Amino acid sequence: MRTELHARLVELATRQHGVVSHEQLDGIGFKPGAIKRMVAAKRLIPKHRGVYAVGHGKLSRLGSLIAAVLACGEDAVLSHRSAAWLWALRPDNRTRVDVTVPRPGQHQRKGIHVHTSQPFDPKDITQIDGIPVTSLARTLLDLAEVVPVDHLAKCIEEAERKRVYNQKAVEDLIQRSPGRRGLKPLTAILADAVLVDPATRKEFERRFQKFLREYRLPRPKRNTLVEGYEVDNVWLKDKLIAELDGFDSHGTRRAFEEDRVRDEKLKLAEYDVIRVTWRRLHTDPEDLANTLRRLLKKSCHHKA
Repeated sequence: MRTELHARLVELATRQHGVVSHEQLDGIGFKPGAIKRMVAAKRLIPKHRGVYAVGHGKLSRLGSLIAAVLACGEDAVLSHRSAAWLWALRPDNRTRVDVTVPRPGQHQRKGIHVHTSQPFDPKDITQIDGIPVTSLARTLLDLAEVVPVDHLAKCIEEAERKRVYNQKAVEDLIQRSPGRRGLKPLTAILADAVLVDPATRKEFERRFQKFLREYRLPRPKRNTLVEGYEVDNVWLKDKLIAELDGFDSHGTRRAFEEDRVRDEKLKLAEYDVIRVTWRRLHTDPEDLANTLRRLLKKSCHHKA
């Protein structure tokens, strides 16, 4: 029985980046006395009240994040700046962790900034690396209340670049969140028409071709197979690929990871890959044109 209990403990700690809570230990069968003995023997190292690191006290960043969430109860989730870091939208070098709980009166804890809210809609919660975290849309709304507007705009741009931004989910959340302080800065950014993705893929392609003509850039082959992958635009002689990053297949981390793997394989075949967003095409076409020219010139230089 003891061996079975410890196997459960190891399995749980492995899933949770080396961290467990007192409630979880109780749930898998450990008695209070056994927990105290493991703490005394330093097999469990307290990190927060009722939360322990298993085996050693040094936690990874992910371990520290989930420890903070567990310390605030089973319905707590990572949020605000900490959630933005987990979504890979912005750096966060603070020692405190942002956690939101759907109930009032929650006391602050050392090393944790506890936020309170109304009960969560299930659509506003997800998991990343096993850590309960606010959805991307909810993260952006929360973030709008604690960071400057220009920082928020950069986070949205980064979400677009990573193909995890979902305009419809953000609009739905805005409709469900009357009175939130973050609505004003968030809606101000969204009012920028260039954030709106083109209605169709065909429109995006048409606009990119117009951009190439306006900046007198050489015309690429379109929708062509390269190294077994269909690419949007390719200058074959120059080994340069331009992918149009629209939202038609956005919203999943899996799609993002698959694109990254494909880009890596194309780069191994000595292709340069540039990803073009609708926003960049409209807000900074000159910079995009200069980037493409440099890459095309770089290819000519290498051939020489």
